[in-house]
This record gives sequence, C-alpha cells and structure tokens, in this order.
Amino acid sequence: MVLLLDQSPRQSWRDTAMAFAGDPQALALSLRAVEHGWLEAEPEQARRQFWLMQLMHSEDLAVQEAALPLFEQFTDSRTMDFARKHRDVSALRGRGVAAMGSAGLAAGMALGGQSLIASQMSLGPRAPQAP
Repeated sequence: MVLLLDQSPRQSWRDTAMAFAGDPQALALSLRAVEHGWLEAEPEQARRQFWLMQLMHSEDLAVQEAALPLFEQFTDSRTMDFARKHRDVSALRGRGVAAMGSAGLAAGMALGGQSLIASQMSLGPRAPQAP
C-alpha cells in the first residue's frame, strides 16, 4: 500500500500538485509500520525498503533525518547511501514542508491525509503488533 500511495500519484499526475496527493497517507502508514514493529518483523529486505520509501520521500527534512538509522538497520548499504544522498540534496535545495506548496498539501489532505509532525513521533522500532 505504501508503494501504491507513494508512486502511483507521482506517475499519474507528474508535474502537478496531485503528484503528491498520496504522500500524507503513505507517510502515516510508513510511520505506523515502524511504530507497530511491522518493519522489524518483515523478513524480506525489499519489502522493508518499500516500508521506508515514504520516509525518504517526505518533504519534512526532520523525517528524512530520523529515518536514516532505520535505513541503516533495515536495508543494504546501497539503499542507505541513496537515502543519505537524497536527504543531502533535499537539504541543499531547502526542501521542507513549505517546498511542497499549499496546493500539494491541500491535495493530500483532501484525499484523507493526516498532518504529521515528525518531532512528535518516534521513528524507533517497537515490539511487533498485529496489523
């Protein structure tokens, strides 16, 4: 589901605000996977990468920064390096919540997204719970 929410709008509505419409839901689901231990319980690395993808794609640099230890723990060195470079480029370009623009945020909210503040959420793994 994270993959669909993250990538389908980007491909369907490229170069429009709607390209980011699935981001709030995908981010919420990714954070839930970490919080409930689903990420830690996932035996396949490729699936763990998809759970983490939206954390890397987040427009909130604090989320990207907090996700780096998770990429290090749950993915391979190549994916970790990519996540680190993605964060570095985002920081250089000054990307953050404001960079997404009000239209992109509004589109995501209109589709049922939640406003998430990274500083209020723990990104550390927890004991697995049923999905």
